[in-house]
Amino acid sequence: MQGYFPESELTDDERIIIANYMLLPYIKRALEVDRKAIFASGLKFKTYYVEQLTGAIDKVANDIRINKKQVFDNHIRLTRKSWLEYDVYTRGRLFNFVYHKSIAVDWINQHVKDYFPQELDVII
Repeated sequence: MQGYFPESELTDDERIIIANYMLLPYIKRALEVDRKAIFASGLKFKTYYVEQLTGAIDKVANDIRINKKQVFDNHIRLTRKSWLEYDVYTRGRLFNFVYHKSIAVDWINQHVKDYFPQELDVII
């Protein structure tokens, strides 16, 4: 087994970049599944919902592009070990970064609303 530095030695910015790298694709995938379900549903006003989801997916895709640039600019290399576990190599050090499923779900739930218009907050 390799020796890892403790996660606490990562900077706050590095933690944010790594979390976004790990979890933003899950938001995008979930929105794509929802969009597909709406297409298959019997909703009468599908177009509006699909437009909202497509806009949200586009915003997430843009954030993923920005995040990949941040990973590159900060010289961070990530190697996926499992769904929510990555080896992270940065600043000449190796870290093991793990998200527990419940924490990841909370993070995703908190961030998914940022991709929809604020007017929908009243409804939700």
